[in-house]
Amino acid sequence: MFLLTSGVLGVEFAVAKTLAAIGIGVLGGGGIAPVFTAAFVGVPAYLNGYAALPLVGGLMGQGMAPGAGLAFLVAGGVTSIPAAVAVFALVKRPVFLLYLVLALGGAIGSGLLYQLWVG
Repeated sequence: MFLLTSGVLGVEFAVAKTLAAIGIGVLGGGGIAPVFTAAFVGVPAYLNGYAALPLVGGLMGQGMAPGAGLAFLVAGGVTSIPAAVAVFALVKRPVFLLYLVLALGGAIGSGLLYQLWVG
């Protein structure tokens, strides 16, 4: 199915659809586990483009927790691989590690607070 989708609609869409299918089982439901998982999955994702909101909207439509969706968006926007490479080139290793910890902490914190607020 992946090969068929990538051949017809492109590799980017096929990867996003595969992540969405995996995310249905892992990121759905209540509690704090989906928020932590979404934040860690969102770290390497490049979500600074136009595909971020429709991707998370589709995941939430298929059962992703709202707090997990927010954590995924925040983590992907702050710590995507291109952004991390740019920061790493400018700062020393301890500052870079602090950047990653604060970004992950902010993504998890915002996701948990939103999950508590929404329900």
